[in-house]
Amino acid sequence: MLNYLSKKERGQVLVLFALGLVVLLGFTALAVDGAMVYSDRRFDQSAADSAAMSGAAAAGQYLSTHPFSCADTTFKSNTISNAQSAASVNAFPALPDQTSNTSTWTFGVSFDCNSTDNYLDVHVKISSETKTSFAHLFYGGHLINNVESTVRVLDSQPYAAGNAIVALDSKCTKDGVDWKGGGNGNTVIHEGSIFSNSCMNKSGGAGDINVSGTGGKTYGSFYQNGYSCTGHCDNPPFSPAAAPTGGPINVPELLASIPQVNCDNVADHVSVGHSLYLKDNVGPGRYNGGTGDIYLTQPGLYCIYGDITLSGGHNVLHGENVTLYFVNGGIKNTGNADLDLTAPIKGVGDTGLDAGIVGMVILMAPNNSSTLVLLGNDTSDIVGTVMAPYGEVQIGGSSNSTAYHSQIIGFNVLFNGTGTVEVYYDDSKLYHNPAVMTQYK
Repeated sequence: MLNYLSKKERGQVLVLFALGLVVLLGFTALAVDGAMVYSDRRFDQSAADSAAMSGAAAAGQYLSTHPFSCADTTFKSNTISNAQSAASVNAFPALPDQTSNTSTWTFGVSFDCNSTDNYLDVHVKISSETKTSFAHLFYGGHLINNVESTVRVLDSQPYAAGNAIVALDSKCTKDGVDWKGGGNGNTVIHEGSIFSNSCMNKSGGAGDINVSGTGGKTYGSFYQNGYSCTGHCDNPPFSPAAAPTGGPINVPELLASIPQVNCDNVADHVSVGHSLYLKDNVGPGRYNGGTGDIYLTQPGLYCIYGDITLSGGHNVLHGENVTLYFVNGGIKNTGNADLDLTAPIKGVGDTGLDAGIVGMVILMAPNNSSTLVLLGNDTSDIVGTVMAPYGEVQIGGSSNSTAYHSQIIGFNVLFNGTGTVEVYYDDSKLYHNPAVMTQYK
């Protein structure tokens, strides 16, 4: 009987072994091929993120020298080309160019542009098949990874919160923004606002301060010991105002957004003792200050080591598409100087190591506490942002209609002179914060 049962049970071990082998192979397939799928997916996601960031970076770089325009075909092609190149490095060559993100969109790169809010989204979708070691024994389909990444590029934004006049002094050491003009010198701010980190004061003259514009532009000093009024303000000091959302303008953050100036990239005229004096053909370089008349006939970056003095019969300072960077020293004049300076604009003289900073006409080094005296005559015009983070800026003059198509930023800003001062805030001609990239998914 026992012998009979043993014969009947022969072969069961093989069946159990076969079933156990199937289960074991299933777990092996799950462990090995599952890990491979997960690894491939991580690789694909990294490739998609890298491609989207590369395309967005190309868009941001292009925007640094060109206006934002969704109709700009070069803008689009540069963005997509860079995304495709980054993907090809990670073994995803020739990704198809899709014009929109729709349900029928296959895997590739797309470019969605919003001309209302001036931003673009760079989308990358990547698909890959994992080559299995065991799973194909049990599953006849393909193991596919689908991943995507989106990076948004927001066009450059107005500098210093879009204010026309800014005083950065937070302790009211010299009145922040101060009107010291004598006589009936008036101040008119067009399409802009005045902001002080500390206080405002009118210590001289009977002139009025008038801010005109649309879009809710306001006048006032809004922080710490600040004062404010709206529209026509003829009798400062003003009544106290509450601090706005966001508090004061942070000087280190303001400086951090400006490209670092490297004066080693421009021609050296300092070591040979050259200064800016009665020169008719002055190009970008390093100079030992100067005395008017000065004609900067070539666009680009001018690094100044010392004061530029404008007085008497030598009171001219002209330059187009230039950035004057004062390593030390500033500008001195006693009024009625012939000032005609424009900052570099996008697409003009803004490439190369000796290029100026787009929208920045005068910039003082962070450790430079000198004074910029910009007291012009009735034909003067300064176009672009003037930035003196730890220096004083004096604007005005004795002639009427002294014009600044500018944004004036100083540690303190002093309105001086008897003539009318007009500041026109034109965002298109001023320095902007760089474009910002944000990864959405």
